[in-house]
Amino acid sequence: MSIGLPVIAAIIVGMLSSLAWILLSAQAYRDVYNLDPAKALVPFSQPAIVTIPLGFAVLVLVSLLTQRSHGKTASGI
Repeated sequence: MSIGLPVIAAIIVGMLSSLAWILLSAQAYRDVYNLDPAKALVPFSQPAIVTIPLGFAVLVLVSLLTQRSHGKTASGI
C-alpha cells in the first residue's frame, strides 16, 4: 500500500485551506485589503483549529478510498 497519495492530498488541502482562511480573516481585511474587518468572512486569523482537523480528515478519507483489497497477493497465495 502506498501512503503517498493520501499524504499529498492532506498536505495540499491543509495548505490551501490555511491560506484561504488567513486571506479571508479580519486581520487580512484590515492590514492587507484596507477594508472593514467586521465584514471578514472568517472570525479569527489563526486557521489551525479548523485546517489541521480538515487535513487529517482528508488523509483518512483518501486512505480509505484508495486502499487495495487484501484478498489476493501477487503470487496468488
